[in-house]
Amino acid sequence: MKTNSTLIIISIFLFSGFYHLTNVHGISTFQELEDMRKAAEKNNIDIQKWKVYIRAEESNISLNKIRKKLEKIFEEKSDYVWEKEADQHHYQATGVLAQGKK
Repeated sequence: MKTNSTLIIISIFLFSGFYHLTNVHGISTFQELEDMRKAAEKNNIDIQKWKVYIRAEESNISLNKIRKKLEKIFEEKSDYVWEKEADQHHYQATGVLAQGKK
């Protein structure tokens, strides 16, 4: 039961963070996601998998800036195994914590 509650709380935090990413806040909102990760770690919440969904109009943020920021995240979070998918309408990157990493 506690695990379910923890997952719900994490989902709410992540949804909140992703909501901000879809607004006109720009790239700096990636820091909010990192802050949420640190808060989870501080509270002994083990994040094994997370997904980031970004939906933006090109007038708000350039696709190139998003790509550069994602590459930086992939580099910084090298202890995750990243699965990347792209189609005409979206790009999805899923990070799964590698076995034995914490």
